[in-house]
Amino acid sequence: KAYAYLGDGRMVYSDASSFTTPEAPALSTELLSGKTYTATVTSYFGDVFTFNVTLVADAADPTKIWIHNLDPYFGSYGYTADKGYNIFEGVLDVENETITVAQGQKIGYYDVALVVFDNADPDAAAGYSDLVIKVISKGAALKVENAFGFNEGGFYDLFYGDFTLNVK
Repeated sequence: KAYAYLGDGRMVYSDASSFTTPEAPALSTELLSGKTYTATVTSYFGDVFTFNVTLVADAADPTKIWIHNLDPYFGSYGYTADKGYNIFEGVLDVENETITVAQGQKIGYYDVALVVFDNADPDAAAGYSDLVIKVISKGAALKVENAFGFNEGGFYDLFYGDFTLNVK
C-alpha cells in the first residue's frame, strides 16, 4: 500500500497491490562500458586529485575492459586516454566481480609503468601484485584496495590506495 500523511494529521492509503521489478542485468563488460566513475584521492605524498575514470569494453574480447585515466596525476597534466595515454587493460572476472589490471603496463609516456603493491600502504607491503578492482553493486562503484603508483627509472611517482570510485 502507498501511504500519505496529510497536513491536518490524517493518514490515507491506497488499496494493496503488487509489482515485480525486472531482474538486474548480468555483470559484463557491456554493462560496465561507457560508465564514468569519479573519486577524490590523496596521494601518498599528500597531493589531492579529483578525477574521472571511464570503462570501455573491448569489442573483440568479452572479458577485456579498457580503463581510461586511472592515474589522476598524469590525467591532470593532460596525459589522458583521448590523447593515447593513461589507458590500462583489465580483465573482468564475472564470478568474483573483479577487474584485474596486470602491473607493469606502460602508461604511454616514456617508460612509466604501473606498479602495484600487495597492501593499501606501500610502506607495509611485502611485495607486488596485480591491481584488483572490486565491482560493487553491478558497477555502481569500483573499490581499489591495493596501493599503486608509477615507476620511471626506479623512482615511484605518487601512490594511491584504498579508495572508491562512484559512478557519475
